[in-house]
Amino acid sequence: MTAFDSKSKFAEALKSLASKKTMERITTEEIVKTAGLSRQTFYKFFTDKYDLAFWCYRRDIEPFYQRYQNGEITFREMNRAMLQMMVDEKSFYRNVMDRYEVQNSFFQQYHKYSYETTLSYFGRTSAKMKAIIDLYNYGCNIMLMNWVNGGMKEEIDFMLDLFDEAMPESMKHMQE
Repeated sequence: MTAFDSKSKFAEALKSLASKKTMERITTEEIVKTAGLSRQTFYKFFTDKYDLAFWCYRRDIEPFYQRYQNGEITFREMNRAMLQMMVDEKSFYRNVMDRYEVQNSFFQQYHKYSYETTLSYFGRTSAKMKAIIDLYNYGCNIMLMNWVNGGMKEEIDFMLDLFDEAMPESMKHMQE
């Protein structure tokens, strides 16, 4: 079995468990048992269950992110795909995004990832621009978490409009 196959088995186990209960109530032992793999194998690939949850997100969003980087889709289309993915797996995302203050939480990893990927788009930049990127990402990420935890009641286009309108002028060329 390849590393990707093992990771995918853990991912599917977590998705199954997290569709029914929050991350706080899921144990690594349950994930291992559900996946039918060993605890050693789990820790070979992931530091904890939150790391696995974020790996699930990265695996699923990566094709859209690559298409955006290759200029095949717009920033808005990439975000639409992400939000639709979250709607399609509503229970999973609500249960993995239920808390942001937990060490290594999905939210903390998501924020770091969104900040770093946005920063990589700009390349070398000033400390002020880094702060602007961080502020924009943090605001959008909190809004996203509130949307997920609030039951995703607002339409996807409403959320996309918020992301677009909140974007500072100095970042707007990302949208093209």
